[in-house]
Amino acid sequence: MRKIAVIGLTTLEYIAIKSISDNSSHSYIERVNTGDMQNGSVEHFDKFVVSADIFANYTDFFLPRKGKTIILCEGTAITSGNIISVGRNGDLIDVISTFEKFFKESGEQEETSELTSREIEVLKELANGHTIKEIADKLCISANTASSHRKNISSKLGIRSVSGLSVYAIMHGLI
Repeated sequence: MRKIAVIGLTTLEYIAIKSISDNSSHSYIERVNTGDMQNGSVEHFDKFVVSADIFANYTDFFLPRKGKTIILCEGTAITSGNIISVGRNGDLIDVISTFEKFFKESGEQEETSELTSREIEVLKELANGHTIKEIADKLCISANTASSHRKNISSKLGIRSVSGLSVYAIMHGLI
């Protein structure tokens, strides 16, 4: 039986996740608080379901466990490689399907898309809030080239929004 920690979610979200888990897997779900994370008493959990702000505040803890963590965030889901998230505003069937898959998987996933070193540079700049023109100036490339890199990054990662790319960069320790 898998032990799953739920951190930083509302009671209603916790109940919904528990219900999905009960229907799709043999898992024990427990609600824990950030104090438990700080004193190390969450090490025995196999997987984690966390809010985006908890993930952002405890990236040192979650980055090594990103294949075992699902993030509940505002807006749309971002799933790329080892990063799994569910958007609160997403389609209910997609949300349930993502959680069911997450509960059934072993937690180890492989990175599916590789970025070039230049794409990583552009991604870092995007995540830091720079415009395409600012990125082009800083990296000594044309705005068209910077824009092409941005399109390639989005295509490889399947993430279209700058905020989504920023979350990706944080989760992979790029910024």
